[in-house]
Amino acid sequence: MIGDSAFFVDADDAVPAIPKSTELLTPYPNPFNPVVTVPFELAKSSHITVRIFDVLGREAARLIDDQMSAGRHEFVWDGSNVSSGIYFAMLQAEGVVQTRKLVLMK
Repeated sequence: MIGDSAFFVDADDAVPAIPKSTELLTPYPNPFNPVVTVPFELAKSSHITVRIFDVLGREAARLIDDQMSAGRHEFVWDGSNVSSGIYFAMLQAEGVVQTRKLVLMK
């Protein structure tokens, strides 16, 4: 008999799943002040670039430019050194380009 404090873990749940696609996920919190977390998933090990742009298309930050393993990751951007406004996070990985809108409210 299993006691109240015991729990069952399926063998499939013990191993982190590899995502089926590369995707830039929803940032949180958004709007943010001054730090935002942006999760992303990689279907396979890839060289990725993550950059932040302002509404005029100027690069405000280059956060990642490196080889990363498949799986779920996240990056954190501190917007303390830029003005309030709308920014865009852009992920480039193996032919995939995705963007997400970020709103910085100071």
